[in-house]
Amino acid sequence: SATEGGTEGGTGGPTPQQLKTLELQNERMKEALVKLRDLANQDKQEIAKLGKEVTVLESEVSQLTTEKERLSTELKQSLEQMIELKEQVDAALGADQMVGQLTQRNLELEEKLDRLTEERNDLVSDPLFCADH
Repeated sequence: SATEGGTEGGTGGPTPQQLKTLELQNERMKEALVKLRDLANQDKQEIAKLGKEVTVLESEVSQLTTEKERLSTELKQSLEQMIELKEQVDAALGADQMVGQLTQRNLELEEKLDRLTEERNDLVSDPLFCADH
């Protein structure tokens, strides 16, 4: 009769079929362990590779942050300079308008002076004016 362990008779050991089954299971376990080891090594390599990529990306982020800060400062300075130049242009336009107005006024005064001088000359050359004076 068969015992609970699957052995027959009084020998107490596994049958040749059971040994064959155990050897196959053992071989499959070894193959599974080799695959697990290979997968673990691949994971370690992938983790190391990703760690290097993270380090590179962190360095790039740091460089880009520094560049962004530099460009922000440069932009702020450029905007301040643009405002200053606009104020200067506005002031120059105002001065230019004032020069135009003063030039126009000067021309009008010269015309008035010429007219008054001509009227005076007419009066002085008038015989009636000379008789009175």
